[in-house]
Amino acid sequence: MKSIHNNQFFKRDEIADLQIYQLEGITYCLPINSTPELRRIFAAAIKSYRYNMNFNDVLKDENIDDYQDDKYIDKDLVTCYMIAYESDMLLNIINEFYHFLCQKNVDFHFGEITFFNTIARLRESFKSTLILCYRGLYVEMMPIMRLIYEQLCWACYSIDETDLEKINNNWKTKNTRYLKEKINPEYGKLYSFLSSEAHMAPPEAGKYLTFNKRNNTIDVMGRSGIKAKEDIPVIIQLYQIYLEVFLYGIKHFSQYDTSNFKELLKDQFKNLKIIKSIYEDNFTDFSFIKRV
Repeated sequence: MKSIHNNQFFKRDEIADLQIYQLEGITYCLPINSTPELRRIFAAAIKSYRYNMNFNDVLKDENIDDYQDDKYIDKDLVTCYMIAYESDMLLNIINEFYHFLCQKNVDFHFGEITFFNTIARLRESFKSTLILCYRGLYVEMMPIMRLIYEQLCWACYSIDETDLEKINNNWKTKNTRYLKEKINPEYGKLYSFLSSEAHMAPPEAGKYLTFNKRNNTIDVMGRSGIKAKEDIPVIIQLYQIYLEVFLYGIKHFSQYDTSNFKELLKDQFKNLKIIKSIYEDNFTDFSFIKRV
């Protein structure tokens, strides 16, 4: 069986690169990887508009030091930006691998097609989670992260299943054992955590309820950037599992020379180490990221 993938891209999907800022009562977005000069120009344009002043006059008075990284981004934002960037690169590799197999005239069974469809779609799920994280929507992050986990389990199951009827009748949420069996037995603990959080079981309700001593009331918290950032390690772990599941898929086609793709994936794992280091070691120098 053959399937046509038309989701190759030549330009990054930068929707998850945007961060919201406020200046002079105006809300606006800029890429996390903006240069200080771009930030300065935007600030001058907003002030020029707000106070009906000449743009060039305002720009001359804006000190570039006020728009350096330490005033606009931190290690949490850069960690998320890098996951968004790497997910784009990984999708390129996935598509290249699929087309490589097509050129070898592989007669894919339905489970293998399902595997590629699943892992190709996961980029959007990761970016959705990152966008919610930026906006402080920490409760809403959990169902999508649980979905990511379940889709990775589904990919692990489907790639080795040749029976179309079994695939069609498969209960998607019952595949968690395949990720534990084929990738890492410890990952079952992560699913238990994600399920509990996503369903907002009573013990987890405290994540969005706070006691207001002043009014002696229980307040419901809608958003919290602090709480959202606390779950960045979960996003990192899910991205690691994403890489491991794709590596399992590469090994599935071991009858072909896949050494080039294994090398490309090695680079992805190296970049994952950098991402973990940025988050865990509290980086402050972000000069290494590509700027717009």
